[in-house]
Amino acid sequence: MDAFIAGNVKIPTASREKALGTGELDYGISGQVSRPLGRTLPFASASYTVIGEPEGFDVRNTLAGTVGSHFLLSDASSVTVSYNYEESATASVENHQSVGLGLETGLPSRIRLGLDARAGLCGDAPDARVGLRVGIGF
Repeated sequence: MDAFIAGNVKIPTASREKALGTGELDYGISGQVSRPLGRTLPFASASYTVIGEPEGFDVRNTLAGTVGSHFLLSDASSVTVSYNYEESATASVENHQSVGLGLETGLPSRIRLGLDARAGLCGDAPDARVGLRVGIGF
């Protein structure tokens, strides 16, 4: 079994005047456990974030979790399927639930490419999201 725990801090850099952020510091803790089962790697992760409280807004701390599995297609490529739940930071927005699908592959020169897609399962979650990742190993 593999496990990790990490802390994080979000420094307020977005403009509160433009409604891009709260202007406050957020911090949290997260962790993940996984266990290889042949060419399958099921995992579960959780995080708790303490949201900075801006003046005039009622926000609450959030809990989030993900369960899923990586399926190794080859030594260089994998597919990931996951379910994600995230509490909303405000009472006016419902908690988010989504399902995800990802593909990652390694290229020569220690470069990794990934494509992720996520579909929302509730009214306030984004309907869809697509992302591209590029990583370089050391």
